[in-house]
Amino acid sequence: MTNPNNQLGHMQVKSAELKTHLSHYLRLVQETGEDIEVCVRETPVAYLTRTKEPPMNTALQLETRQLEASFQTVGLTLAPPLASIPTTRRVPVPTVAGDGRTDVDTIQETRRQRDW
Repeated sequence: MTNPNNQLGHMQVKSAELKTHLSHYLRLVQETGEDIEVCVRETPVAYLTRTKEPPMNTALQLETRQLEASFQTVGLTLAPPLASIPTTRRVPVPTVAGDGRTDVDTIQETRRQRDW
């Protein structure tokens, strides 16, 4: 049962109705941008809302996949955009070289050997 004229200005739909007609309600949200309040036994439990960012277009998805494939052929991977990486993970972790030293160890040794 939907209630398109409730006092809060958005549509209400029961969970069973949403489950049965999910595609319809997703199209409705996509086309109108209107929020849908999902209710269980007349109690609101969730909102179905439009995403904040538009989805990546198909041409860009294809281009990204092709770029990833060409990177993989030479042993590289395409990193996600920096904004999508949590700030706690943005600090690079030292990698261990074949001789067991890390990048930090190598830099420190190079600095010690240098005649300042």
